[in-house]
Amino acid sequence: MPRSYAIGEFAEELGVHPETVKRWCRNGDLDYTRTPGGDRRIPHRELLRLAGGARPRDHVALYARVSSHGQKDNGDLDRQLDRLRDHAHDNGWTVETTYTDVGSGLNEDRRGLNQLLDDVQDSDYGRVLVTYEDRLTRFGFSYLERLL
Repeated sequence: MPRSYAIGEFAEELGVHPETVKRWCRNGDLDYTRTPGGDRRIPHRELLRLAGGARPRDHVALYARVSSHGQKDNGDLDRQLDRLRDHAHDNGWTVETTYTDVGSGLNEDRRGLNQLLDDVQDSDYGRVLVTYEDRLTRFGFSYLERLL
């Protein structure tokens, strides 16, 4: 019997969120079957079909944010970026681009974050690295995680 994947396994193989895979199924973008229990199973051929167009998981973008110019002047922003670069290097990942902001995590008009959200659909990276979730956003991290 050919290999098939549960939603979570398939998502992990492609480096996307499971909700993304569910959306592809609902939209008819993926061929799948259902088990007697109602769970979706996606055939291996779908993974092979999509893998050519998948964003490489070893190409990453970095996002760092500090709340004030004083923190930036003290080197906090640079330290975040250094930690992220070190983490990428330690894992053998290639840093494609870097986004930064100085401002509150509650501020919705952050140039770096908005540019990241604009770029993510056409990007060559499969991960976005942040030092802590609250650097990206104070609330709603799970929504951004699904999108990114």
